Amino acid sequence: MNLLRVLGNLLHGSRCFAMAIAVAAGLILGPFSSVHAETASVPIPDTERQVLINLYTNTSGDDWSDNSNWCSGSCPGAFNSAGTECTWLGVTCAGAPPHVTAIALSANGLVGTLPELANLPALKSIDVSSNELSGSIPPLGSLTALTAFNANSNQLSGSIPALASLTALLSFEAGSNLLTGSIPSLSGLTSLAKFRVFSNQLTGPIPALAGLTALIEIDVNSNQLTGQIPELAGLTALTEFVVYSNQLTGSIPALDGLTALAFFNAESNDLSGSIPSLGALTGLIAFNVRGNQLTGPIPSLSGLPALTYVTMSENQLTGSIPALSGLTTLNEFFVDSNQLSGPIPSLTGLTGLAYFVAFQNQLSGSIPSLAGLTSLFVFDVSSNRLSGTIPPLAASTALNYFSVGQNQLTGSIPALDALTSLNLFSVGHNHLSGQLPAAPASLLSPGSAILCPNDFPESSYVDDAGWDLATDSTPWYTPCNLVFFNGFEL
Repeated sequence: MNLLRVLGNLLHGSRCFAMAIAVAAGLILGPFSSVHAETASVPIPDTERQVLINLYTNTSGDDWSDNSNWCSGSCPGAFNSAGTECTWLGVTCAGAPPHVTAIALSANGLVGTLPELANLPALKSIDVSSNELSGSIPPLGSLTALTAFNANSNQLSGSIPALASLTALLSFEAGSNLLTGSIPSLSGLTSLAKFRVFSNQLTGPIPALAGLTALIEIDVNSNQLTGQIPELAGLTALTEFVVYSNQLTGSIPALDGLTALAFFNAESNDLSGSIPSLGALTGLIAFNVRGNQLTGPIPSLSGLPALTYVTMSENQLTGSIPALSGLTTLNEFFVDSNQLSGPIPSLTGLTGLAYFVAFQNQLSGSIPSLAGLTSLFVFDVSSNRLSGTIPPLAASTALNYFSVGQNQLTGSIPALDALTSLNLFSVGHNHLSGQLPAAPASLLSPGSAILCPNDFPESSYVDDAGWDLATDSTPWYTPCNLVFFNGFEL
């Protein structure tokens, strides 16, 4: 089981979006994630042995990465004798007489199709993830003991079979395949903790989730799902909800009561309406709704001590950016490409802040102090209505990208020599004046700096090889001398 996979999902936009829940789910499913073979002196039923033989034959068992004990002697060869099945690699048995209870052949070079599994009545867990399986998932409805099914990262096609009778099911995973059709009903699966069918070609709505009180993680990202996000009320165990890159419409349902929710990602859909209150989500770590049609204000973020990643870019949000004080774990804050107004709130005390991105809004007032933001890597508030001066930057030694162009800033450019990691510096289209500081040595790529147009005095027009290279203009002040008439550059 790959516990790091979920981290790719958020921040599709977020980068540690769900490592914690993957670990939690791993603990729940731990008994099924590894196999301890038991030697069986009594044969398993002939019908179960035949399923294993069919699995081997259908998936080119002779070419598996490891087929230990499946053959009498080395493979290829005759299958090992009756009574040895529970020593075959990946097979676990239990009971007297023994029955197959688990199959674990993840990343073992299986190529081909899965056989019918109905004759394994005691099967609790099957993991065939990260192989090259094709064809459809066989019917699972008769496997009433099944608790865990994992076929992630194959080339399976067809639809997801009915799951309604699998009342013991804890985990179902079939992500990164070629599955089509709709997601089957999950009603009645009161033990279900983990449902992941991301990166397929599934259509139709997300089924009702009401009553799934054990549900910890649902990940259906990167499909073609339509309809509304179902009601989430009562899902008190839900920690991760990931539905990005679909075609979902309607509003985001109320999130009150989801006290365990840590990761919410609905990026790149067609959601509308306002963002619901987040105030009760005291464990919230990441919230991503980038690329929708959401309107209204950003809700209060106060009282969210674990909040680390906020992404609300590319919507139609209005109002001001709420207070960020007290969010000591905040690392990324993206609200660009909206219709936000008012001032940038104080950033004091946000010592973990690495990304603050709010370009293409209607923000006004001054740029707040960046003192103490020793982790700040990207600061982009370009294309707003900001005024005042650029604050001192010398203490922001991790700064890599600084863009405040297309505002109404005045004053001079502060010292930059301490910014040894700075790779982009854009301050053009303002009303800056004064003498230029020395160009930092890190601005070595042509075009890594934009200084003009501004209101620099002619006395500042001094040849500077560093700024010439950074601006890709020789001399650097050439763009500052351009005359604009009726909006046309002459």
